[in-house]
Amino acid sequence: MSEFIHAHLYFFGSLIGLLIFAAIYRVRKDLRRRMTKMGLAVAAVGVLSETVFFQDYWRPPLLFQIGRLGGIEDVFFGFAFGGICAALYDAVFHKRLRRKGYPHLWIVPLLVVCEVLAILVLRQWMNSIYASTIGFILPAAVVMIVRRDLVVETLFSALLGGGLC
Repeated sequence: MSEFIHAHLYFFGSLIGLLIFAAIYRVRKDLRRRMTKMGLAVAAVGVLSETVFFQDYWRPPLLFQIGRLGGIEDVFFGFAFGGICAALYDAVFHKRLRRKGYPHLWIVPLLVVCEVLAILVLRQWMNSIYASTIGFILPAAVVMIVRRDLVVETLFSALLGGGLC
């Protein structure tokens, strides 16, 4: 039994992530919509991105394979990680989201473009996980420039989210 658990730590770790997601979701009703939307987005991107990460980063044993895209573990991890990161700062520091002006929806396409370019270009010189990480830095910097009131939140969210991995 312990050999099975050891062989599928990614699956069981993803389930732990879902439990953390569920705990925050249960306690913070005001964050549920944001958690769900971000969780679904990251789950979809997570499964798609495994085709890149499987090439040079890692290849964990998967309990339930989804074609060549990855496994159910990637869906669970992506959903939990995305939802938790969307709410973690507010949940840990007992904050409420402050809306200021209109939403800056152009950040999402900027993030996508930065990620794709970072992976396509930087992967020639470095591991895909490092290239992907660099792809997140530019959009985060833009958020901190456009919304100076979110600098602390952005930095803490990055540290807290990175600490989960």
